[in-house]
Amino acid sequence: MKEKPFLAIDLGAGSGRVFLGSFESCKLEVSEVHRFENRPIRLGGVLYWDFLALWDNVIKGLALCASRGAIELAAIGIDSWNLDFALLGEDGMLLGNPISYRDQGAEWVGKQIASTIGALELYQKTGIPILTITGLARLIQMCRGRAAEMLDLASWYLPIPDLVRFFLTGDASIEETIAWGTQLVDVSSRTWSLELIDLFGIPKRILPELVSAGTIPGSLSQEITEITGLNRCPVATVAEHDTASAVFIAHHFDPEAAILSAGTWSIFGIMIDAPLVSREALEAGFLNEIAYQSIFFGKNLMGFFLLEELLKSWRTKGNECDYDALVQLARTATPGSFLLDPNDPLFFSPSNFDVVFHHYCEKTNQKPVSEIGKIARALYEGLAASYAQALHELSELLHRSFSRIVMVGGGVRNGFLCQLVADTCGVEVMTGPAEATVTGNLCVQALALGRIRQEDLSALLEVSFEVGTYHPAPR
Repeated sequence: MKEKPFLAIDLGAGSGRVFLGSFESCKLEVSEVHRFENRPIRLGGVLYWDFLALWDNVIKGLALCASRGAIELAAIGIDSWNLDFALLGEDGMLLGNPISYRDQGAEWVGKQIASTIGALELYQKTGIPILTITGLARLIQMCRGRAAEMLDLASWYLPIPDLVRFFLTGDASIEETIAWGTQLVDVSSRTWSLELIDLFGIPKRILPELVSAGTIPGSLSQEITEITGLNRCPVATVAEHDTASAVFIAHHFDPEAAILSAGTWSIFGIMIDAPLVSREALEAGFLNEIAYQSIFFGKNLMGFFLLEELLKSWRTKGNECDYDALVQLARTATPGSFLLDPNDPLFFSPSNFDVVFHHYCEKTNQKPVSEIGKIARALYEGLAASYAQALHELSELLHRSFSRIVMVGGGVRNGFLCQLVADTCGVEVMTGPAEATVTGNLCVQALALGRIRQEDLSALLEVSFEVGTYHPAPR
């Protein structure tokens, strides 16, 4: 009798995906069911996510599964980007669309946090430095602003994947890897920090129970089964932060290697057993993220977001160009002809790439270039250089050297970039699955239901995915 498939809902900051996964003959087979765009919308000077559109596409994905005959599912798991959340009223009504992390928040909030608690002390408690885009910062801003009345009406604070899970099951709880983005969780104990909650006057009543990845807090509601045509099945808590899902998989390809998850964002780091919250780690910009049964010590760097913005700008000028064409143009451009730091703050949330690029040229005293191939080449070279710098910093902080990077995410499809990373970092690059987040989502579901064992995961991944290897060019 054929085993029931698992369903992964992966909500990214650029697109959403729904995948079916089956574990047959000690191998994972993954198939895409639905893919859709996810973009923030600016209204009244604020950048929001369109949660209703996200929800509509989640339901479409579930219905498509049923229409394909996958009515009986083993389980469903949801992951997404971190930091962003919505508030629900007493009756479960959505009180407003989530604000996007690319809306950088008010500067005064960061100053207030800094005046209330030392930067190092906050980092040691939460693994996160002072930022204006965490759940803590947003809640402080709400408490002091026009949204205070909305906060008074709120019964639950739910991050994006838990918000979806609530509307699928009726269960209001927060999985610990996504709860990390609230900056109200103690990174060592993995529990709510009552000290921080009290210190900043956050209403404790809106923070639901924390649950671990790999649990089954609820099942599809009767309403959802009727809408989608699916039978009732468990909805599992996976490592709901997409980074946590991706690095969980990368780690099992080589536990000793540095990890690079290359997507809209680039995440560079390594799994460790306990938080490393020294002043040196804080100053180097490393985060201690709550991961599946461990800590991911890593750095958030720019990823393909800027390439997407470049393509968008190019297309508005009537030029047809896709990723493959962009790579070919970058290959033929002269190396080092333009220097670009993709992590410059100017590029964090550009409303117009051309304008921001022009400002960057002025800032760096470089002559503006118009050839898309030169700009793309500079972007790829800038990304690779940022990875090399992060690798050096990681080695310094951990007092160890690395001979390999395991690279996962959409970037593995770009052989030019993979080789550039190997050459620039001076180490071997091993490539794993492009859909690493989906793979992590599915595997944690299977672990929760006892379909697979963690000690068998490395062998399962090796037979399920083609592994690529890129060696650095001789220097």
